[in-house]
Amino acid sequence: LSIERYGEGKPSVRFKPDDVDTTMCKFHDRAVCKCNLPLSHQGQDEAVFHAYLSPKRVWKVEHFVTMRKKGNGPGRMTSGYMCDDEGKGMGLFLDEGQLAIVNEFRALQLDRPAADRAPLLTSPGLEYLDVGKNRDGWWNYECLAAQVTKVMDVCSALFPKEQILFEVDWSSGHSKYPPDTLHAQSMNRGFGGGQAAPRDTTVQVVGDFP
Repeated sequence: LSIERYGEGKPSVRFKPDDVDTTMCKFHDRAVCKCNLPLSHQGQDEAVFHAYLSPKRVWKVEHFVTMRKKGNGPGRMTSGYMCDDEGKGMGLFLDEGQLAIVNEFRALQLDRPAADRAPLLTSPGLEYLDVGKNRDGWWNYECLAAQVTKVMDVCSALFPKEQILFEVDWSSGHSKYPPDTLHAQSMNRGFGGGQAAPRDTTVQVVGDFP
């Protein structure tokens, strides 16, 4: 892996030995390889905003302070992408013409399920979720994967001459386990109840701990 400079000083990542002078790497097919193209950095993060959330310290007037709610109230989570390239910025804003180009690109991806080719109504660079058990649920891997797929469609349709670097933090909402994984939190401690059947395994003896 080598970091090089491309064009107007923009970094370019190439998966190739340093002593090989080639614009193509040895890991990707020539038709899809973008390792010789300038790098565009897309950072992602999410945050939850609650309706009644207030700072711990508040002003008081003549020993009176504002009344506080008992809880934080309903919450709305937003997941957004930020790019430092000129013209992209926060939320990956798209005008009507750009959105039409992206939807035309998605419609041509015939190897996908129909739901993954549905036209976008707004930019996927900023999405919202009303979090809660009786609301939209919780942000998880499926939500993250669906959003990043749509953002990748935007980048492929509008910026085909760039390679995209996605940066995300390590969050419990980003993790994904196989259905039959040996995961203690998904196992019942008692009899009965619905649970996935874990895969077979063999517990080896490690030192003094069997």
